[in-house]
Parts: sequence; structure tokens; C-alpha cells
Amino acid sequence: MRFSLKEVQFRPRKCNKVAHAIVRFALHEQGPYYWLEEGLVWLMNCILDDLIVTNTSG
Repeated sequence: MRFSLKEVQFRPRKCNKVAHAIVRFALHEQGPYYWLEEGLVWLMNCILDDLIVTNTSG
């Protein structure tokens, strides 16, 4: 599978905790990981935090 890069924009970490958490996880863990059903608790919490920041930042 190939992806083409369209655009990259800076966003503060507080606006995208999900991306930061996934990268931090990937840098410290070994092996392949698959998301088949329910999300990991820490990841789901980050997603909820991002939703709250996005919805309240206007």
C-alpha cells in the first residue's frame, strides 16, 4: 500500500494527543500491533481528550 503525502501542518501536542501517544508507544514497543475490535484503553482516552479539546477550542 502506498500513501501520497498531500500536506503537513504543525499542530501543538495538546491539540493532537492521539498522534503523540501512538508515536510514543511505537518508539518504545517492539513487534507488530493490530487493532481488531475494541481500542486500547490508553488510546481511547487520548481520543476522548482530543475530542474535548477540539470541541471546546472553537
